[in-house]
Amino acid sequence: MNIIGIFNVSYNQMEGTIPGSLRPLEILDVGNNLFHGPVPSEVCSMDLDIFRGDCEELDCTCCTRCAVPNSTEDIVIGN
Repeated sequence: MNIIGIFNVSYNQMEGTIPGSLRPLEILDVGNNLFHGPVPSEVCSMDLDIFRGDCEELDCTCCTRCAVPNSTEDIVIGN
């Protein structure tokens, strides 16, 4: 299976829910957008190295970094 690598759509004012039909990735950055709701299990099962999202808006059990609104800083989850 081909891996795209990095998919970064941060800071684009995208809204809605995150689709579960993404190709395998290593890094997914959807931070500082208007996404909301649960992150699909298909996304969490990709075993991403980094998944950056807006933790206050997303129900995310697999996020590794939380985007801080209006900031370039992140909150790192775990080690």
